[in-house]
Amino acid sequence: MDFIVATLILANAAAIMLWISGAIYFDVCGGGRWGWLLVAAWAGGVIVLFAVWQPLWQPFLVFLCVTAIFLVWWFRQKPSHDRDWVPSSAVLPRAMRDGDMITIDNVRNFDYRSLEDFTPRYEARAYHLANLNGVDVIFFVWENPLLGHPALVFDFGSDGRLCMSIEMRYRKGQDYSLLRGLYRQQELIFLAADERDVILRRTKYRMPIFTASSSAQSNCGPCSSTMSKRSTICSRSLAGTTSCARTVPRRSTGFPAFRTALTGG
Repeated sequence: MDFIVATLILANAAAIMLWISGAIYFDVCGGGRWGWLLVAAWAGGVIVLFAVWQPLWQPFLVFLCVTAIFLVWWFRQKPSHDRDWVPSSAVLPRAMRDGDMITIDNVRNFDYRSLEDFTPRYEARAYHLANLNGVDVIFFVWENPLLGHPALVFDFGSDGRLCMSIEMRYRKGQDYSLLRGLYRQQELIFLAADERDVILRRTKYRMPIFTASSSAQSNCGPCSSTMSKRSTICSRSLAGTTSCARTVPRRSTGFPAFRTALTGG
């Protein structure tokens, strides 16, 4: 029984130590080279603590107290606008509602020559909720078919179409990393963009598009709710490449219509 208890204590301590090691490296040291020194000092200190202090439950209790203090600091981290962002996500949209009309500033509508070579352009657009005809849900799929990214495209009829997406807000020099994401190093924002802009950044891969067939009244709730959140929540920018895209027309049925946009001319 003592062996089982000791094994559980050491296994839990090892798991917590590894997680905090990552937090020290990414969150405390910002992923800098010298962060490995602090991680090594932390890990070495924990190992010595359990090696010289018996019985095991006593150092484990101290270890849990240190972990709790660290978590208090860790959960107090907040996203910030004051960072060196990549140009594609440097400017955030701002939504204002006046009755039936929603006005959005900083709708992204870039002209892309390549993924990294583009002419930034932001627009102010106005949409009337009464003109909302439907919503397209676009799923962008990459090499791994288990990974994808959804975006909503609201069709406001004569007012035009608006794409909304929750995306990573990359800092300059930063790439996507699942590990960094576990340590709150990849902030998110709401993105408001022209449909053409969003698709052209991602059309290196196949893009299944499912059309939501519903009434204008049922679409107004999600749209206005998203607009309200957009003005206060921060996003990600996922990589793609430029090309042309074509789609088959949307069908009006009682079931979601399937559309696939393919790269091409």
